[in-house]
Amino acid sequence: MTNLIAPARSSNPTERKRREVSRRRFLQGAVMLGGAAMVDPVFFRDSAWAGPPLGVRDRIFVLIELSGGNDGLNTLVPASNSAYYAKRGTAQNATTTGPSSAIGIPADLTLPVGEGFGLHPNLTYLKSRFDGGDLAIVRGVGHPSKDHSHFSGMARIMAGNNSETYTTGMFGRWLDGMGMDGLAGINVGGSSVPLVLQGTQAEVTGLSSWGGLFGASTQQHETLAYDSLTNLGDDDIGKGLWSNEVADTFQAAVREARRIDPIYSPNVSTNNYLARNLTFAARLINLDLGARVITVSQGGYDTHSNQLAGHAKLMKDLDDGLKALFENTSPAFRSRVVVMTYSEFGRRVERSDSAGTDHGTSSVMFVVGDHVHGGFASDAPSLTALDSRGDLNLTTDVRSVFATVFDDWLDADHTALLGATYPKLNLFDENSGAGNAEPLLAAVAYQSMQPARILDTRTGVGLGRIFRLGAGQSIDVPVSGQGNVPLTGVGSVSINVTVSDCDAPSYLTIWPTGDPRPNASNLNMVAGQTVPNLVVSKLGAGGKVSIFNAAGTTNVIVDVVGWFPVDNSFTSLVPARVLDTRVGIGVAKGKVGSGGVVPLTVRNRGGVPDRSDLDAVVLNITVAEPTAPSYLTVWPNGDARPNASNLNMVAGQTVPNLVISKVGTGGIVNVFNANGSTHIIADVLGWFPRGSGFHPIVPARILDTRTGNGAPEAKVGQSGLVELQVSGRGGVPTDAKSAVLNVTATEADAVSYLTVWPAGQGRPDSSSLNTSPGLTVPNLVITKLGKGGVVDLYNAFGTVHVIADVVGWFD
Repeated sequence: MTNLIAPARSSNPTERKRREVSRRRFLQGAVMLGGAAMVDPVFFRDSAWAGPPLGVRDRIFVLIELSGGNDGLNTLVPASNSAYYAKRGTAQNATTTGPSSAIGIPADLTLPVGEGFGLHPNLTYLKSRFDGGDLAIVRGVGHPSKDHSHFSGMARIMAGNNSETYTTGMFGRWLDGMGMDGLAGINVGGSSVPLVLQGTQAEVTGLSSWGGLFGASTQQHETLAYDSLTNLGDDDIGKGLWSNEVADTFQAAVREARRIDPIYSPNVSTNNYLARNLTFAARLINLDLGARVITVSQGGYDTHSNQLAGHAKLMKDLDDGLKALFENTSPAFRSRVVVMTYSEFGRRVERSDSAGTDHGTSSVMFVVGDHVHGGFASDAPSLTALDSRGDLNLTTDVRSVFATVFDDWLDADHTALLGATYPKLNLFDENSGAGNAEPLLAAVAYQSMQPARILDTRTGVGLGRIFRLGAGQSIDVPVSGQGNVPLTGVGSVSINVTVSDCDAPSYLTIWPTGDPRPNASNLNMVAGQTVPNLVVSKLGAGGKVSIFNAAGTTNVIVDVVGWFPVDNSFTSLVPARVLDTRVGIGVAKGKVGSGGVVPLTVRNRGGVPDRSDLDAVVLNITVAEPTAPSYLTVWPNGDARPNASNLNMVAGQTVPNLVISKVGTGGIVNVFNANGSTHIIADVLGWFPRGSGFHPIVPARILDTRTGNGAPEAKVGQSGLVELQVSGRGGVPTDAKSAVLNVTATEADAVSYLTVWPAGQGRPDSSSLNTSPGLTVPNLVITKLGKGGVVDLYNAFGTVHVIADVVGWFD
């Protein structure tokens, strides 16, 4: 086991480099307090264990070990083969031994799958997947060594190569080669890590399933201990290098445990240990922390005696476990999951005198998933042409099965991983491999586009007439089929709405045409002001949105910047008010003071469901009656408040801004007010589950022309352009397709506007944000990323400082 460099607090880099310490021994005990489940990385580096979220084409593989040697003949029963009953007799049923220790399952009880074979009667879920074309059955499979030892037989399979030392496993080597670690490889159900996941470089995790993680408890003594441990690594504790390393380790371990903790709630109330662990596996997948290979084990298959009853229970538990896995996996990830069962060997054909079976060779493997090519993937072995020991001869080398998974599902080179080339099987649907140009995650991600103007009441664009929207008036604006938005298949749109030349204090409400107008506002203005705000709205009747103006008259401009398909994991809502400090909605009535924080519960409110996979919400947040220049910051509860702003205001100003925020612990987002006091109003417009294609992040500042962050330290001049690198910064990966930015303009010396668009494309005739001297103006921008992950920001007139905080990204 390699010792890895851990950062010491010495300011001398040479000293830090000389001091090496392995953190693993600390981590194995770090979260064992308070009834905690163990999080045990095989290696721990300075970086967090959690990997990046899945890319849109990444696949997930779940490997279930049937430990002890599964009897393939009673799993897939050769019900029409008389040799089977001649060797095993005919039992009374699937659980009771028949006369003379008979263990052959009666043919009429099996679940027919063709060619005279039937599944064990307890495999009803697998039968349904077979009937749906999603279950491949590999017959006659095993290792050519015909090793009858549980330990070396399993080690040979897990190693996957011809080595006799068994120091690394095939998926451990894959993780090494892919440069993935942490939560990319996870063993669920035990704090140790099986050989199959162990490599030489990559960190992998063993995760026990016997309780809530430390820090999740509401017990006061555990909460206090959690807070103490997570604070240990913040400063030099004054006890020397080793004490600081221990402190760092406790802090990192407990924080990572907190990230994994959602898999333990709600409690899984079942005595089926495998179903429990596979439910946790599904929840891990839904968390989107980078899991690519998950291993789970089910023991008890060494059935030397009284096999029928014990094996029947194992089959029932296996079937229920597989059902639990797929039913608990989010629809956004389900098509990306393939599950495979394997065992170290099969059982002897002939029954023993104790109504069981001895160690054998050939067995059966199941491969199940939405993109599995169903049916029999190999030939069945003969029950009469046995080897010298009375064992079945193999028809399929188990390494051919793994070779197919590597090449056709994980887009790897099996020859490099297994040390030899093996014939592959037809296990997957055509064009379903990881290298396929089209992602399996279809129709769930946001479709970003070049901004396009679809309404301008000043020029007649959109409705064909020049007019001002009057007090109490509404207009229905066609969106489908406009500005590169498709005519059909669109569920929701993101539009940038701007008011211009308003002659009275007022507000706009935007909602799906045909629904009642909600008690919500999307944009607030005063006389003479030009104000923009991004709006995410569900489309109503005829593919339209309705826009209402409360008072006075105003011009309205709408630029469409993207859309969500109908068949989409994002759920757009009719706007609903979830916070109003003026009247006491969401919190107690009263202004939020300087440095005040409002913990806003969004889960199970305003149409947002009470779901464990709730990931992010879309909120329109407005300040009213502020007493001083200030700003608001919105961030997920449980994380540190970021150095970012979502909304800026001056005294007396009513200002809205759209916010997309990751939802924190307890279903809460926090809202912070920097200075003075102000009322805060929030309307919820929609929500994202995990796996939606949108990845919310804690806001991170990637541009500030005041400090030289992301661009030179200078104002952006008239007709000035900033080329902002987005991908690879602030938590946005290099393969992101679109990003969500909160863009702020400050210290403008002229009335102007900013336009944001993907680099490499022509500047669109649209505005993302409007500015005026003396105001600090923010607006949320959803933009497609251009060439090299860059977006361009253009300032029309005068000079202005520009700040951008990234809050999320789309596949």
